[in-house]
Amino acid sequence: MIEEAKNLIEKQLKKLNVEKWELLLTKTFTIENQFRGFDLEITRDYEILNYFLRIFVDKNDKMGIGVVQGSTLDEKIINETINSAIKMANLNSSIKYDLISPGSKYPTLDIAENKIISNPFDFIQDISEKLTNIISRYKGVIPTFGKLRAYINDKKLVNYLGLELDSKSTYLFIEYALKAESTNNLAEYWAKSYFKNSDQLDLENRIPKWAKIAKDTLVAKRPQLQKSATVLFPPIVLKDAFTNTIGFHITGKSKVEKISKIKIGDQIASKEFNLTDNGILTGGLRTHPWDGEGTPQRLTKIIENGVFISRIYDLKHAQILNKKSTGNGIRSSNGTIENDFTNLEISPGNTKLSDIISQIKSGVIVEEFSWLNPNRITGDFGAEIRNGYIIKNGEISTPIKGGNLSGNVFDMIKNIEFISIERNFEENTLIPYIVCKNLIISS
Repeated sequence: MIEEAKNLIEKQLKKLNVEKWELLLTKTFTIENQFRGFDLEITRDYEILNYFLRIFVDKNDKMGIGVVQGSTLDEKIINETINSAIKMANLNSSIKYDLISPGSKYPTLDIAENKIISNPFDFIQDISEKLTNIISRYKGVIPTFGKLRAYINDKKLVNYLGLELDSKSTYLFIEYALKAESTNNLAEYWAKSYFKNSDQLDLENRIPKWAKIAKDTLVAKRPQLQKSATVLFPPIVLKDAFTNTIGFHITGKSKVEKISKIKIGDQIASKEFNLTDNGILTGGLRTHPWDGEGTPQRLTKIIENGVFISRIYDLKHAQILNKKSTGNGIRSSNGTIENDFTNLEISPGNTKLSDIISQIKSGVIVEEFSWLNPNRITGDFGAEIRNGYIIKNGEISTPIKGGNLSGNVFDMIKNIEFISIERNFEENTLIPYIVCKNLIISS
């Protein structure tokens, strides 16, 4: 199907005398189980073909770019789609840069799970049975709603220079809600995340934690005011804190737009803090041989011993800043290219999580916020604590809920007290547990 679509679109591009173009084709097979309580409510599967066409029109030292998306193989509609891209390219203007030519060396990566590809129906049923069997062991909680999906994604990237790249990948999605109830109270823990492979699901450890948080929330207390709190952040929370802030300010785009808070050579974090953009990370959700423009993905050291040493670039912003692309032209859902990170990886520390907790005399651990959405430019945030615990004299004690935790992401990474040896994958991040000081808790 992909090859047929490619040939049809290339044929129409030639007919319309389009000289400079790039075409990404994707075919995604999805299988999903939906649950109601303990019961499997429905199994559905579907396959979708999409293509994203970029057409480039030279304008002396500038270039217009038209981006369109399509899903039909009807020649008339393909023609209309191409003409829309041409009109769009004639209406805008951007810096001119070259597309990727054939001949680059690409890393050999294992990005597809064979047991999903070979029999996705058996795979999804096996995981579903395991999921419900584990949940049934825990008294005091019941499932209310859930979804489990597996994706098989085929991609082909071609351009007018003769580049032709192919890949096949798999990934997973789970959404599950567990309810706990007492005489006068009701609590629910709603988990939702993407995973690169089935090992990352780790249901034997993940589900007990979901159940415990749901039950503990029934007896949770509102935290007391603290003007200089010590907070232990798990990887799932740090993902939300870092990706929209640090993940943006390390890009060439943020420098070009003159809104980056950080400069190369500056000490921006504690000396124990090391961060890389790792597009070839085993188990990373965005791990891939090539980015959305066909540039080989790679590992780029970003922050070393707390010092900001390098930015990440796509083709456009590399051209503006006289740099080379680092493989960070990430394809967005509408087909445009965003200068963005692949997988953020933070190096582990030297202390076990249990030993870190034992050294905290007074602090909190926040398992989940209602919505943690730091300001992209400033890094400031203030979010309601949905689930958490008091840490007192080296032990996790009273569950907490409510109250507001506020601070600044860029201050947080300067005020790090501990970084754990343990790390977890959270979508396209691999992050340890991190303890930060000088945060504010308001009740």
